Amino acid sequence: AEYIALVLRICREEDPDALFLINDYGLERDHNQVKQLISNDNDPGAIQKNKLSDQHGNEVTAMRQRQRYLELIKRLTDMGYPPAAIGMQGHSGAVSAEEQQALYDQMAKAGLPLHITEFWAHEEDFGPEIQKLGNEEKEELIAAYVVQYLKNAFAHPAIDCFFFWGFMGMATEWKEGNSPSYEERPVLNAVRNLIHKEWHTHEHITTNGDGILTFNAYYGDYSLRYTLKKENSGVVGLTFKIDKQSGVPLVLKTMIG
Repeated sequence: AEYIALVLRICREEDPDALFLINDYGLERDHNQVKQLISNDNDPGAIQKNKLSDQHGNEVTAMRQRQRYLELIKRLTDMGYPPAAIGMQGHSGAVSAEEQQALYDQMAKAGLPLHITEFWAHEEDFGPEIQKLGNEEKEELIAAYVVQYLKNAFAHPAIDCFFFWGFMGMATEWKEGNSPSYEERPVLNAVRNLIHKEWHTHEHITTNGDGILTFNAYYGDYSLRYTLKKENSGVVGLTFKIDKQSGVPLVLKTMIG
């Protein structure tokens, strides 16, 4: 904790506007597969009996990782150098919605925003049952899981940011050799449709006589374009933001010539 506090102090003196996080993995579920442990860059020689152990031979479980993480955050906070947010990697295999929710609820107790920093979804994360499926069914299953994972994260009030790890490897299939061509995999279209269609607010609305309009919208950045019902009025544009801090109803003032 003392060393991390020193690093955070130095970094913030250099750039007080940046967000500095601590980033850790193994928080969602126990690492109990050798293949999964190796894929997370663990030393294969340190893996005993399909489990991850510390230097004293004690098993490292997801619950123990969470508790140690929260204890570290508390110590840093007491020292006056908490991180700006808690980074949580997503290399723990295909987790259920209940496991995902439980993780976010527990880590949110630190009182800091949560960032999903390195989410991936690989075929080996889904266990032996997925091997019974054809390639197309595997791809569709993984795509559905990624979308549901995103939705679960998006729905939790403590989650502030979401980052993929190696998304293009999940989303595209590149040709062999030096060919620049590639094929889109189902994950790419699923995530694209979620972000740019389902989560994209695009409305054509007419205000009432008082210049008021209502609509349901997601948090985010908006660009408003409008015209007046008079000849040669032209198009007027302005931008605004809707987030947790925005008051509702939102009042926008513009000059009408």
